[in-house]
Amino acid sequence: RAIAEADGIPPLVGLASQGTSDVEDLAVRILADLSADDDNKVAIAEAGGIPPLVKHCADNASEDTRADAACALAALALVEANKVPIAEAGAIEPLLCELDRRSPTGRRSQEN
Repeated sequence: RAIAEADGIPPLVGLASQGTSDVEDLAVRILADLSADDDNKVAIAEAGGIPPLVKHCADNASEDTRADAACALAALALVEANKVPIAEAGAIEPLLCELDRRSPTGRRSQEN
């Protein structure tokens, strides 16, 4: 809560968008952690956090960063007002790909 109360979510969203890859990865991880709180789900979306999370779910980020971004998007989607913006940002396909990568059948097909 301290990060949100200190108005720290917008700078984190900025770092997730325009930092170095290590900084972006860390910002995505922190946003994923913050997204567990209901108030933060709204604040992250209002700060423009959906597009960078979709980007990190879809790009060549590390497996951990893709998972963090997917978890954050899933948490944000629990808020009704966030569902359409998440879909409009193009999150459906990358989320399905991440789910497939993590499923037992998806892992087997990647190994072959």
